[in-house]
Amino acid sequence: MIISKQKKYSSVTIANPIGDTMAASASPENSQATNDPSGQPVICVGSAPDGTSDDMDKVLAQWARERPDLDLAAMAILGRITRVAPLVNERIAQAFSEFGLDFSTFSILARLRRTGSPYALTPSQIAATMPITASAVAQCLSRLEEQGFITRTHDNPDRRKVTVALTPLGLSTIEAAIARHAEQQQDLITIYTDEEQKVFADLLKRLYALLSSTRGVPEA
Repeated sequence: MIISKQKKYSSVTIANPIGDTMAASASPENSQATNDPSGQPVICVGSAPDGTSDDMDKVLAQWARERPDLDLAAMAILGRITRVAPLVNERIAQAFSEFGLDFSTFSILARLRRTGSPYALTPSQIAATMPITASAVAQCLSRLEEQGFITRTHDNPDRRKVTVALTPLGLSTIEAAIARHAEQQQDLITIYTDEEQKVFADLLKRLYALLSSTRGVPEA
């Protein structure tokens, strides 16, 4: 196997951290190992359009050297997704903490807010949208109630039914938090053009649809 220094495919050629040059293929037909004019295989993997390298380039180059029979196109994508996710979550968590919230408590307030006035749901309706257990949701509701962000009331005549609703403080808090959240998310993707953002969103939507169809995913 060789790593081509001249051959280019449908997007760009990029340098990886160990000095080889790898062809970054943007189309499915070029995502597998290809042959250079001498007939030797060329491994096509991805990297940043500006030619910069990251730690995944080193991982991909090492696997290309050790296992030239492997198709590394998926690893180039999914490997970066698994690395990006915790970095994004870390920044988001920092923003939520400005409002005394974490991922779960923010999600509950956001769920109540986007239902529209009077911003009220039952605990079971909230739990159905959360990727945590019902007992964990109950703990989050207790914290939010202690913070003055929600109320929990028993509906008459059926005292067994509980309604969770935003308080004025909870409403003002989630209004500020969602604005900060949207601003922060936009800041994170300013490296992409508007068109790239649309394409990126569509590609991730398709991947999410595929993965969520094989397991139970909370409704929005």
